[in-house]
Formats: sequence, C-alpha cells, structure tokens
Amino acid sequence: MAGRAYDDDRLSQAAHLYIAAFDSANQVSGDVEPQYVEGLRRAWNVACKLKERALAEYVFEKLEPYATGEETARNAEALQSMALEKLEEFGFSHDEVQDMSELLGVEPSSDDDSSAPEAESFTYADLIGYDKTIKRMRERGIGMGDDGEFSEFMEMLHKRHGLESIPSVETILFRSKAREDANRFMVATAGELGLPVVRMFMDESPQGYPVLCIMTSREFRGKARFSRLGFQGPAVLMLENIDLWGAPVSVDSEDGEASFTQQLTRGAREAVNFIRASVEHPDVWVLASCSEEKDLEAFFYDILDPVDIVQIDTPGKRERAAIWQHACALFPSLRFLDRDELISYSKHMTRFDMYTAARHAVEQAYNESIRKRVYVPVTRENLYEKIASYQPLESKEYRALEDTLVDALRVELDKKESDFLGKGGK
Repeated sequence: MAGRAYDDDRLSQAAHLYIAAFDSANQVSGDVEPQYVEGLRRAWNVACKLKERALAEYVFEKLEPYATGEETARNAEALQSMALEKLEEFGFSHDEVQDMSELLGVEPSSDDDSSAPEAESFTYADLIGYDKTIKRMRERGIGMGDDGEFSEFMEMLHKRHGLESIPSVETILFRSKAREDANRFMVATAGELGLPVVRMFMDESPQGYPVLCIMTSREFRGKARFSRLGFQGPAVLMLENIDLWGAPVSVDSEDGEASFTQQLTRGAREAVNFIRASVEHPDVWVLASCSEEKDLEAFFYDILDPVDIVQIDTPGKRERAAIWQHACALFPSLRFLDRDELISYSKHMTRFDMYTAARHAVEQAYNESIRKRVYVPVTRENLYEKIASYQPLESKEYRALEDTLVDALRVELDKKESDFLGKGGK
C-alpha cells in the first residue's frame, strides 16, 4: 500500500504508511526486517523533498539506530539546513541565519562576510552594588586583571606549573534572590575571563513550548571553536536560569542514567552531552545562574558536578547607597529625594527591584507631565509607594513606609482643609 502511494506520487500519504509499517514491525519484534528500514528511508527522503521538518525529525529519531555514522551525519545536516531555511521564511535576516548556521556546524553558501551586532559584554567595573560578591570572586583569582602584583604572581605560577591560565575545575553556580541579579553578575564574570562565550537559556516558542536557545559571541564566527562534541579551545559556557529548564523525572532504578537519557529528545541529549563535555574540559569555564527561591533539580547538580555555589546576597548599606546614587544619575528627577531614607527603606531589596521601583516612579511622573503639559517631578510618596510594593508586609521597612505615606496623606488632607476654610468654605 505504501509503495503504491509512493508510485502514484501521493508522497505525504506514502511517508506515513511507511512509518506505520515500520512501527507495526517494531512492535512485533525488536529485530526489524530490512524492507521496513528501507521504507523508513523512503519516508525520510519524502520528508526532505516536501521540506516537512517536523516529519523529518520524527523519522530521524526512528532511523538513527539503523543508520551508519556517515548517514546519520548527513541526515543531521539536512535537518539543520531545513531549520535555517524555515528561519529565513519567518523573516530572520541573512546575517542572523549565518550566525545560527555556524553555531550548528552548517556552512551556508554565500560570499557575504558581514557580521551581526555583538552580544552585550561588560566586566565587574561596570557593576553597581556587587562589592561583596566581587571581593569573593577575586579571592578565586577572577577580576584581578588590573592588579599588577597579582599579574606578576600569575606569571610566576604559569612558568612553574606550565599552565597558561587559571584551570577551570568547578562549575560556578550563581544564586540570588532575584535571578536578574545572578544573570548580570554571571555575564560580568564571563567578561572578566575574556574568553569566547556560548550562552544557553530557555525561551518559549510562539506555540508555548519551551525552547533551548543558544547564542555565541563574535569570536566564534567563522571559526571551528565548538561543535556538538564540545569546545575546541578555551571558552566560557553560560547556562542562564538553569532552575527553569526542567529535568527528566527521576526513576529509582539501577539503570537511572539510562532512564534519564530515554526521556530526552535527540536535541536535549545533545545539549546535555555538550554541557557534560564542557564541564570536563579543563580550558572551559562553565557558569550557571539560578534563583535561590527555587530548589535546583538533582539532575543538574549531577551534570554540572563539581559545583561551586556563589551566593549573591541582597545589597548591604554601602551597596544600596551606590545603587541609589547611580539611579539618581540615570533619572535626574530623583536627586531631590532624601538619599538616607531611600537607603534605609530599600533594605533587603534586590538590585533589580530597586532599579525597577525607581524607573516605575519616573515613568509615572513622566506620563503625568505629558497629561498636564507641565513638568511633574517624582514625589517622595510616589517612589515610596513603589518601594513598598517590593517589601514583605510583615517587614519593618514596609511598616515604616506605610507610616510615612499615611503621615504624608494626613498632611495633604489638612492642607486641603485649610485651603478650603481659608476661602470661606463651611
């Protein structure tokens, strides 16, 4: 039946019939006869001809155990090419597709050597309010590039030990109350290391499915620095918000590792193997971030082992002072507020929440200015209301803010009453 559909050029129907025949034979016996495997190959060819990538991915998974290494590599390249063609259909530029193709190991046919904008990169010198954490990282030898004495010490170690740089022996996991704080510090750490970077993070597709996204720094462009098998030289692998990735369901059995692997798709298996290869590579720094609000799955501790946890605490008094000074430089209308009160009331807040509260207050004053067609400054009450929304209801800071706002409201009502009576109101 499948062969007749194929001969009649009913290709899509033929492909599904070939797959159904293979599945039926596979259920009867694990040793599938060659004719059904050959039918599966025909289904693969049809999927490629019709550019049905989802179907091709499905057939690839079934065909992989019966294919040679050369055939599997050729089929994988065909899958990647279909994915890149689909990206161009969705409106991605040629440069963006070029970057993705280099990341996946596909060589696009083009002489255009233009390059896309670089990813964000910065160092500890660009951070505000991380002094204590930076000090802990410098104890590890990271962030000491401007210390001449330490540089001389490192040169001595390089000569005596024969290593060109600090060896990476542990995964560094940055944990913070706000994952945004951990992510920012992780990027700055990568900047301090000064190596090519691969960033992996989870996003959501338009259909609502989780998608693992990969971005690379400019240094990877046009160079065989990494592939499915891992990095080819010194580099940094950043795993962003790894607590949100999700892990396979643990199965208590002697073959637990196999149980994990069986639950993963081919792409997920490749990602896990790539991460493991990076952890084992002596010249690759693996950096990960997560929120302290959520426990990290044991699965991730296993693939990242050994793990060195760097806890990023909420900013102390001096760090909060630096943050508010920076916020006032960003938003000049905040400069007239009591800095000491801001420092006190923002205790236990994360860096991200402090900047967010400031920006929301400024945006509200800005929009009100547009409505009234006159400059409206950020008021004390406006900003304190925003800060209070980030403080726990039972906290001392929230109660102090509440008292301050109530007092301000009482003063405003008294003033309105006084003005009303002064005008002869009754």
